Amino acid sequence: MELKQDEETQNQILLEETFYVLTKKHCVFKVRLTKTGLCLIKESEHNIKEQVIPIRDVIGCRCLRSKKQSKHCTCQSIPRSNSLEVVEESSLELDDEDTSAYLYIYAYIFQSTKGTSKKRERTIITLRFRSFDKYEDNNKEAQKWRTAIKKLVRGETVTNRSISDFTLSLKHRETRKLLILCNPKSGAGKGKYIFQEKVVPILQEAEVPFDLFMTKHANFARDFVRTNNLYQWTGIVVLKQSPPALEFHISVRERSLQTNNKPMNGSLFR
Repeated sequence: MELKQDEETQNQILLEETFYVLTKKHCVFKVRLTKTGLCLIKESEHNIKEQVIPIRDVIGCRCLRSKKQSKHCTCQSIPRSNSLEVVEESSLELDDEDTSAYLYIYAYIFQSTKGTSKKRERTIITLRFRSFDKYEDNNKEAQKWRTAIKKLVRGETVTNRSISDFTLSLKHRETRKLLILCNPKSGAGKGKYIFQEKVVPILQEAEVPFDLFMTKHANFARDFVRTNNLYQWTGIVVLKQSPPALEFHISVRERSLQTNNKPMNGSLFR
């Protein structure tokens, strides 16, 4: 009985909205947000298709505005999309005539490949909020979805009652900040390039700020730990080769002993 109630709670709809596809007649998307994921239901004249994106595969979401002279689509769920150009709310290039608010949801979904191996594929879900005449009202709705999704991704409790209390003044603000230590010689000398091309875009999608430090000499990571306050960061990422990662691990252990075994919260080794 308790298991059934728990399952019903997990599947309870927190937010629901219908989006229209401008490029296709008689085609709509019903989008539902539950504690376990995002459900996209595509309804057309001839069939109904449903896609569920687990919340564990979602890394972040952002509210944006359309850029001038762009083409608009209300809802799409495709791995790569270049059909819509968007900019930040503060950009001078935004389209004043479009009062819509665009919510971009970023997910990395497990895809089956040949054999037993699996890989994650980047997927962008774009939701266009345009029910109101004013951008401020549409943005308020988009921010409500963004806040709920962000909290679920962080593992926080979200209820229908708490969602009703979401306002623009209480919209989600990222409190995490990462420390990145990168060895430029790692990855066959392409450590910095790989970080900028592969890692930074993911951090931007997740809206997680970071401080990047390039290791310059032997024992750089060890000296860094000894001379800096690590508690200003909520997570630490070491882009190896092995020596810098080992240096960092040893130095954190040494510093913990010097501070009466007080743990270094949020330390993350890669």
